[in-house]
Amino acid sequence: MDKQTVTSAIVNLSKRRPVFHSEADLQHAFAWELASTKGVSLRLEVPLPDVGEVDLLIPAPATVIEFKYKTAVRDITISEENFALKQHGAQPLGRYDVLKDLSRVEKSNRGGFVLFITSDASYWGPCRGNGSSFSLHQGRAIHGRMAWENNSNKKSLGAKRVHPITISGSYICEWNDYSREGEFRYLLFSIKRL
Repeated sequence: MDKQTVTSAIVNLSKRRPVFHSEADLQHAFAWELASTKGVSLRLEVPLPDVGEVDLLIPAPATVIEFKYKTAVRDITISEENFALKQHGAQPLGRYDVLKDLSRVEKSNRGGFVLFITSDASYWGPCRGNGSSFSLHQGRAIHGRMAWENNSNKKSLGAKRVHPITISGSYICEWNDYSREGEFRYLLFSIKRL
């Protein structure tokens, strides 16, 4: 699957679904968009050797898509449907998780995408402090090894987030408006088979 097809699905989805209740809601809506408009066969939550469970797998051509959805607190009503969005916070951990997914898609050796949608502006701006190596700010080049400046507090990071992340390919953080006049923005990483 090529980047243009995925970008087209994102744009079409933003018109129908400008907001999601959760990351799972995003996954299902995106899968439905691909299946119904592009005729794509796909599977959700598929276990793969060496990388674990992936959010979405398109079997032919083999493509993995991972999703992240983080919000700032807000109540939004669209067509009589209320979206009570939570403040996800913990942005350093959120950044780590996005880049961990990027690393996992690379390791899957299937190629694919990482789609991150957020209404939290701190993700597309520069960050400082512990975890700044995981920054996703506009224009940042992503490549190589990234680690916490201080990972001694394993309790706050969680056991699965203390390890450095290595990204083999090269990527640029290019944020785009998703919906609500830029309140929601998205970052899409396109990963080629290595």
